[in-house]
Amino acid sequence: MKNIISYASYLPKSFVLTAFALLAMFALPVSMAIAATPGPAFNIYDNAQHTGDEHDFVRVDEAGGDAFTNSVEACDGEVDIWVYIHNGEAEEFNGDNNNGPGVAQGTRLAVNLPAGEAQLHQPSATISADNATSVMDNADITCGQHDIKLQFVNGSARGYTQQRGNFNISDAVVAGGVDIGTFADDGVVPGCWEYRIWVKLTVKIKEVEKEQPIVKCDVLEAIKIDRDTFKLKATATAKNGAKVVDYVFNFGDGDTQTVTTDALTATTAAHDYAVGTHNAKVTVNFDLDGDGQADTHKDCKTTVKVTETPTTPPVDELPNTGLAGVASGVFGTGALGMSVRSWLESRSMVRAGILRKKN
Repeated sequence: MKNIISYASYLPKSFVLTAFALLAMFALPVSMAIAATPGPAFNIYDNAQHTGDEHDFVRVDEAGGDAFTNSVEACDGEVDIWVYIHNGEAEEFNGDNNNGPGVAQGTRLAVNLPAGEAQLHQPSATISADNATSVMDNADITCGQHDIKLQFVNGSARGYTQQRGNFNISDAVVAGGVDIGTFADDGVVPGCWEYRIWVKLTVKIKEVEKEQPIVKCDVLEAIKIDRDTFKLKATATAKNGAKVVDYVFNFGDGDTQTVTTDALTATTAAHDYAVGTHNAKVTVNFDLDGDGQADTHKDCKTTVKVTETPTTPPVDELPNTGLAGVASGVFGTGALGMSVRSWLESRSMVRAGILRKKN
């Protein structure tokens, strides 16, 4: 060091200042590391014995298995959830009675099991202590494209340490968390491998049986507006997650019309027809959770008939205005005519009688 200082007197002042600045930069982390205060830290190693990457401390497997991984596919049965707890501080900081600065105090474990129904559930665990930063990790439980739900198996939570062997853990571990420790449920976890804790609990997996979507074209009606204009009314059913996308009307005369909708289960389309008989139908397209399906039911067909325009009826001939016509119009040809005739005859007879008397 003395030689370095003596040589420095021959160097430019700016070079010497830069060199000392760089030396200080590299020396600072060393001094800080030496002066760092020891303290507990959970699951900090990337390549720990027994577990590998400690940051990945929540793993799952089918119940009774031992190939714990980050994910498992299960549609029924049971799944074990495994949690690993290790205080990575050096053993030398534990103190004579595990009261040194490297011992985690007030250690708690809380396991969160997602509620509800979903295709993916991610149970998680949080490890915390009064004098350590908390850590959290999760794993995946799936059932392909099917919804499942998780149910904690009461009494299934168990722990293990070299010092305690197997021990029971309260069901409260999934309801807010519990104190946990290497020697007792007192939250005390010293640093070093030999004081690590394993925890395992079990959940039931149940696939959710959803009602199957219902999609159906119900009926197609033809409603006459005027002689050659008709309104076609289509009705469809979409239930249990299905919805109508559109109605495709085929009017039966070569023309079509698509009515797009995202919710309606009934719609109409008006059309002008030429004379004749037309076989109309409608196709209803549905959406079933992203999958398309079409339906043209037998009841979604109808016949439309358009007839020729009636011709104008012939005009009646004008009445005969001659004498015979006048007589017919006055006297008629029925009972009235007979009455008039009888009257005339009676008058003739009376007149004949009067004439005989005069003679």
